[in-house]
Amino acid sequence: MLLTPSALTPQLRRAGYFIALATIFIQLAEVFLRSWPFRFLSPAWRIGFVSSISSIAPTVLLMAFVLIAIAIFAGDRRLSLVFSGLAILAATCFLAMSGALVLDTIQMRNQVRVSVSRQYDITSLWTLIRVVTCLAGFVMLAVAGLRNSIATRPVARPTKKVGTLIGGNAPTPAPRLGDSAGVKGV
Repeated sequence: MLLTPSALTPQLRRAGYFIALATIFIQLAEVFLRSWPFRFLSPAWRIGFVSSISSIAPTVLLMAFVLIAIAIFAGDRRLSLVFSGLAILAATCFLAMSGALVLDTIQMRNQVRVSVSRQYDITSLWTLIRVVTCLAGFVMLAVAGLRNSIATRPVARPTKKVGTLIGGNAPTPAPRLGDSAGVKGV
């Protein structure tokens, strides 16, 4: 049985959603498993955690772009809104992480040996650049997805004609092509 492009599209869309979501889940799971046990009160642990998140963030951002693009092109308004909402949540998390990273980096700066302080500063700055870049990417992605979702109207589902409730009110036929616009019967 040969599949036509219109029959293949839903299968490809489902595969795209699955691959993108699985990639995001695997990336996040690896960071959380590597960061276990969580030590939220330790600034060194928080710096390492933000650094790990910022290293996978471009992949997660790309997969979020794929999810929103598939939803927009497929006309899935609800999924586009959901994925845009998740992008807003990610942007909020990156905003919080950027602030926490700056404060933790300043707090830990006094504990770094002088011989590696330059490397510490460069690495901290690079991590902050990655976090801010992903923050900007998630904001742009969320705005684009929301604008598209708002601009597109929900598609009306075709309904079955059951009949009219009031008898004798049959709809009048529309003029056909080729009919003259003048008065008939004159």
